[in-house]
Amino acid sequence: MIRVATIAAAALAFAGAAQAESITVSVAGKSPAQVQKAIVLAAQNVCASTLSPSPLRYYAIPSCVEETVAQAQAQLNKAVASNASVHGRDAAAVATR
Repeated sequence: MIRVATIAAAALAFAGAAQAESITVSVAGKSPAQVQKAIVLAAQNVCASTLSPSPLRYYAIPSCVEETVAQAQAQLNKAVASNASVHGRDAAAVATR
């Protein structure tokens, strides 16, 4: 089963930083709603931290969070599908559990 998902900030263009910060979010034993909430909270933290020196962070954070959540969700979906195929299961069925 998938144990963790990693979130990397998509804010490099806004922040001008050399490296994006990342946070690992545990998904073990969590419902899909709990995973989504954890991903959003992690994205908010990463984006706020990455954009903190920017005077335009107030305007950039919402789009950073949206893009970061989308990337994290895609990363998680890919991991679930890969894990399901290794174990010979339907990825859609695994994702809805």
